[in-house]
Amino acid sequence: MNSTTDDKGNLHIFDRATAKPVHKTRAHRLRKVGDLECPAWSCSFLNENSVVSVGDDGRLCLWDLRESNLKESLFIYGITEDGMVFVSSKDDTVIAVGDYAQNYCLYDLRSTDRKPMIITKFPGGVWHVDSSMENSKGLSAAACMQGGVIVFDSCATNYSGMDILAHDSDSSLTYGVAIHEDLNGSTMVAEVEFDSKKLNKYLLLNE
Repeated sequence: MNSTTDDKGNLHIFDRATAKPVHKTRAHRLRKVGDLECPAWSCSFLNENSVVSVGDDGRLCLWDLRESNLKESLFIYGITEDGMVFVSSKDDTVIAVGDYAQNYCLYDLRSTDRKPMIITKFPGGVWHVDSSMENSKGLSAAACMQGGVIVFDSCATNYSGMDILAHDSDSSLTYGVAIHEDLNGSTMVAEVEFDSKKLNKYLLLNE
C-alpha cells in the first residue's frame, strides 16, 4: 500500500499495484477555530499496519490500518502552535518531524510524555528532509523554506548531534531537497525553489 495527504486535511491509503483507494479519513482540521479545513502536509508508513501524518493543526497522528475505518490510535501536539509540515519514520518507534517554527524533532512513540527526545533548530521551516545517505554516511539534507538548504549530521546510530555541516541560503523558498554522492565521492544536494519553480544543484561537501 501507499499513502498521501491533501490540502483539505485528508489522509488517503491506496493499493500500490492497482492505484485503487483503500482508506480515506479527515486526518487534520483546525479544532480551535470551528473545525475548519486545513492542509495535511505529509505522511509516512511506520510499518505495514501503521501510518503517521502531520498537518497545519500542529498534530502528529498515528493511524491503525487494521481497522475497517481508519482509527487514530495516538496523537501528539507539536512543541509550538505552528503547523507540522514534514514527517518520516526512522524505524518502528522513532519518527522525525519538521515544523514551520524551524524545529526538527525526533519522537519516540514509546515515550509516555509525548515530548520530543531531540529538538534541533534549523535556519527555516523544515519542509522536507532526505535521509537517503543516513545509513551510509550519517548525512541528511533539509529544505528549510526561507532558510535555503542544509546538510546535517543525522547520526543514524544514536540520534544525537544533528550538527549542521553545510548551509546554502541562496534560494527564494526551498520546498524540496535530495542528497546523493557523485562518482568523485562528493556530496551533492539538489533543491527545488517553490516561487521560481527552479531546480538548483550544489556541491556542499567535498570529501
